[in-house]
Amino acid sequence: IVHLVAISCFVAGFISRVKLLNTGHEECDMTYSARVFFPIETVTQHHRSAISKSYGLYKFVDRRDPRYIKLLRQKQPEQSTDRLLKRDEHCVDNGNTTIVVYVPGHWGSYDQSRSLGAHGVGLTRSNLKSNHVRQIQQQLLAKGKTIDNIEKINNFVFDVYAVDFAEQGGAFHGQFLVHQSEFLASMLKQLSEDCHTDSDSEIIVVAHSMGGYVARLTLLEHPELVGLIKNVVTLATPHSNPLYAFDKSIYDIHRRLTLALKVQQQQHAETQQRPLIVSISGGLRDEMIDPSACRVVVAAAVPKEEKYAWSSSLLRLWPNTPPSTAFRNTKDAPNSVTILSTRLIAMNKAKASVGAGAALTKEESIYYKHQQHHLLGMDHRAIVWCHQLLEEVRYIIWALVMKEEENQNIGHRLSKE
Repeated sequence: IVHLVAISCFVAGFISRVKLLNTGHEECDMTYSARVFFPIETVTQHHRSAISKSYGLYKFVDRRDPRYIKLLRQKQPEQSTDRLLKRDEHCVDNGNTTIVVYVPGHWGSYDQSRSLGAHGVGLTRSNLKSNHVRQIQQQLLAKGKTIDNIEKINNFVFDVYAVDFAEQGGAFHGQFLVHQSEFLASMLKQLSEDCHTDSDSEIIVVAHSMGGYVARLTLLEHPELVGLIKNVVTLATPHSNPLYAFDKSIYDIHRRLTLALKVQQQQHAETQQRPLIVSISGGLRDEMIDPSACRVVVAAAVPKEEKYAWSSSLLRLWPNTPPSTAFRNTKDAPNSVTILSTRLIAMNKAKASVGAGAALTKEESIYYKHQQHHLLGMDHRAIVWCHQLLEEVRYIIWALVMKEEENQNIGHRLSKE
């Protein structure tokens, strides 16, 4: 009876929460893309395990992107069954093009990267005027941009690749995350070789939900990738608490990641070389991940005999402290910054109100910072297609790429804006 009552209360609470938070005044518009995904030949396809044999790597291409006209003519899905791109076919030499790799989460798909890919080339609406499309197409064909400020952002281009885990449930067992991280490491190395990236260029990882764990585990197990992967952006990843872990092995991986951050914190010089993690939460409408769980935290010391115990996983991070109070008193881990999605949406509305490139007055800035407290965000899957949010993610990616030239502490800058 107790179990039935508990389940009934959970279902009733879940339904009530959905009804109360879905007010009809949603803050996200859909991102449109004329997408094509091409599978890419991978170096590991002949020696994979039974778990990872169905994994793959895909490249996003917008049909309106003039850089890929020849490729689209040769390998249109409707005209050819041979869509597989060889390793020397998928990269374009376009000067300032940045590579972004999307990592899906639990039961996620590579196709979720279509909205991110559309923002990468600036073609995000279905009703764009033809002259505007032509202007963007000219920018995509241009090379060596040296324009300052907002014009440089408008001309910024990134190409999106997506790893495919065959919609595998990564939260079911830690071994899935291990296999996924090994495959991601292999694909990052391959992209670096195929596209001839060097120390002056970089690959940025954008991960959704448990994909953030995959990205962090990849960097932990493969330190040789640290120079190549300088930044990671996570969307609704429960860094401080794997809320829906189905097996103790997930908590073991969580503990390894948080303990690694503690070691890095003690080795300050090495920490400066670690990738920056920008964690973006979904907001109150996220029915899966509470916003407070998205903060990257450092593990507290635990007794040696309890290091891998089930009971030592989450609340032992803050002994004898209520979780809500502990979160408010906990700072971001080294080389990480946590941002609420509602804050980014509020800033997006502010930019739209004053026009591109215009600066906000002090009063306007205060007003829109106050507005974020009246926003509810988006649900767990909408975060990967929310137009207003992804516009700000595009800005964050641009800022991460430009930070070397500007010689700024981008984490401090993002946390203040």
